[in-house]
Amino acid sequence: MFSKHSKPYDEAATSPSKRFRHNAADLFLKGEVSGARMASLFADAEQAGARSVSDVAKTNRGGHAHRDLLRKLRRRHWPKLYHADVRVWNRRLQAMEVISVPALLPHEVLSVVAGRSNMEALCSREGLSAAARAHLTIAEARMSPGPPILAMGLWLDGTPCNWDRSEGVETIAYSFPGLAQGIASLRLPFSVVMQKHCIKQETLDDLLQVFAWSMKHLGLGINPARRHGGSPFGASEQHRLKMSGKDLPLRALLVEVRADWKCLKDVFRLPGWQENAGCCWRCTADHETRRDCSSTAVWRNARLGHWDMIARWMEAGVTPSPILGCPFFDISIFALDWLHIMDLGVACDFMGNFFKLLLKHKPGHTQALRCQALFRDVVDYYERMGVESRLDNLTLQMLGKDGGAS
Repeated sequence: MFSKHSKPYDEAATSPSKRFRHNAADLFLKGEVSGARMASLFADAEQAGARSVSDVAKTNRGGHAHRDLLRKLRRRHWPKLYHADVRVWNRRLQAMEVISVPALLPHEVLSVVAGRSNMEALCSREGLSAAARAHLTIAEARMSPGPPILAMGLWLDGTPCNWDRSEGVETIAYSFPGLAQGIASLRLPFSVVMQKHCIKQETLDDLLQVFAWSMKHLGLGINPARRHGGSPFGASEQHRLKMSGKDLPLRALLVEVRADWKCLKDVFRLPGWQENAGCCWRCTADHETRRDCSSTAVWRNARLGHWDMIARWMEAGVTPSPILGCPFFDISIFALDWLHIMDLGVACDFMGNFFKLLLKHKPGHTQALRCQALFRDVVDYYERMGVESRLDNLTLQMLGKDGGAS
């Protein structure tokens, strides 16, 4: 991750007796050498007189060599988990309960990342969208001089799990949208919780309150002196107490929040597409005007800002999401997720309607038979073009419900 050195060690700071271990460990941890082979190399190196390999030279070369080497070679770099009390749903009791949920605090994780990275590359803004860059520039102008500022993005989504995808995990993660290469696609986890245990708004609100608290200290550039609720650090958090009030190596601001529309509505209280008060947080489009996409549409000249949305929430008696507690947060940083809108939205709608049109020209005296003929053409296309992501089947129900277009 933006290593400052081309080798896995600093020659000036690493004694010659340890360099073989570092080089060999780097090859193994990158997956370039198998565990059994590396265990054999370490054993041979010790017999040849190499130093600093006595512990790994004794690694069993059998089926557990990979696991045993990982345990011995992985140094702990990431910070310890932070545990917060979170409201969740207990299915067995059919009641709400409060449990301790672990999280990786952004200000602690980024302190580790900064210590092992080139700061100029890490805080790059090359990959920022125009809107994110403008938000960061305005916020930076209002901040006091200090350490460099990293642009961060927040991402929420559900991930299917279990062999039959019958359950899901709600994931909160963050990324570095300013990066245009290297780890630009990296997402670091903040916390996860099973969807079956989530209480609408309450569960993720509790976690986002912790996230906003960590972001406040990233904005200030200092380590917190107390826990997110104001209570002192516990007996198991003496490492955090020792860092209390000390400067962080960098600062960070949230410039993007990405999620699908369901999450934006259920978690962040943004309007849904069926709401009478309006279906957008950036303009006044509603049921009557949302289908007008012309250059003269009324909503184009009736934009909404951050405080307009706050006023709408207050009028409706809605409590805003804790995410608004992040430094310099503005409603404009909620970004539309291209994957959900285009790949899983517009593209699917287009292909569904296109396939419905093609059915009329396929052989067969029933719709079902014509759909089978169409799918045979699709499979033939997969084979000719070498498509990897494929449909397993194609049914009339996939093209539209009750005979209507998709």
